[in-house]
Amino acid sequence: MKNGLKSGLWFSVVIPVFNKEKYIKRTISSVLLQTYQEFEIIIVDDGSTDDSINKAREFQDCRIRIIHQENQGVSAARNRGIKEANHDWIAFLDADDEWLPRFLEEINNLIINFPECQVAGTGYFQVNKGEIQVNKISCPINPGWSGYLNNFAASMLKGGPLSSSSFSANKQALEEVGLYPEGVTLSEDLSLYLKLAIDHRIAYSYVPLAIYHLDAENRTWKGLDKTELYVIKLGKDLLQLPDVNEEFKDSLYEFLVGLELRRAKLLLYHGERDKVLKILDFCSQSKIHSTRVSKLIKWTRLPAFSYRLSLKLKDLLRLSTNFFEKLEA
Repeated sequence: MKNGLKSGLWFSVVIPVFNKEKYIKRTISSVLLQTYQEFEIIIVDDGSTDDSINKAREFQDCRIRIIHQENQGVSAARNRGIKEANHDWIAFLDADDEWLPRFLEEINNLIINFPECQVAGTGYFQVNKGEIQVNKISCPINPGWSGYLNNFAASMLKGGPLSSSSFSANKQALEEVGLYPEGVTLSEDLSLYLKLAIDHRIAYSYVPLAIYHLDAENRTWKGLDKTELYVIKLGKDLLQLPDVNEEFKDSLYEFLVGLELRRAKLLLYHGERDKVLKILDFCSQSKIHSTRVSKLIKWTRLPAFSYRLSLKLKDLLRLSTNFFEKLEA
């Protein structure tokens, strides 16, 4: 094999589409321009009402299949693509993201060089309103590193090693964990990664070869709201499993605490003190976030409006600082 371009391994590229007419041609083109050309493309139309699919049909390539279904959400669309796949390795690409030309080549090399892996992923660029950043990862590794992520939960503590468009997984492994959780609109990606990480090895290349467009229209918001995220519920269940590695559990707990503290701040802003205290009770054993937990406990002892007022004062101070900086420029 030379440069990893041919190994006999074929990929099924799954692209879920819902009203992405502005981006779909860019996305498909990025696949067709791959240096590694052994793939099929499965476009799952999740009930689009715009011109997305007509634009997809403009590509004349026998490797492209378009499948239609009523709108059921991105997880159901991805799962449909997995079920329709003809090959053992599934690579996922959202219809508003794109790959750099060497993405599949690098994934193929990871699978060859780290034969125990059942998940393979790369770094990625995050694009948001003109700003471009490389994804952060918590493990002490340098850009260009490749190998096994032996504690995936630890790698998520201060960043995200994977995006929904920067990894590939073995079809059997996906089926073993039950595929994507359907009916979940937030944290479905994180939930899948955690389920895969329990019993499957993840090979990783810290080279950004995918582009995750945070600023694309119709992008599902990946933030938090006042309800408990699905990944939190899943994570709490995983913490109770007796056969899960303790080091993984410790890291997973700290990851969950980080997410829950963000939700606690939102609830505190809305004056829902009892819910905040319940979250802080869960977070009380944290070593990494102990200072943040202590600060929030203090805020719960003050009148409900105090936290809101402090945030508004901070915003006012920031705006004032920016105003005077512009005057001096």
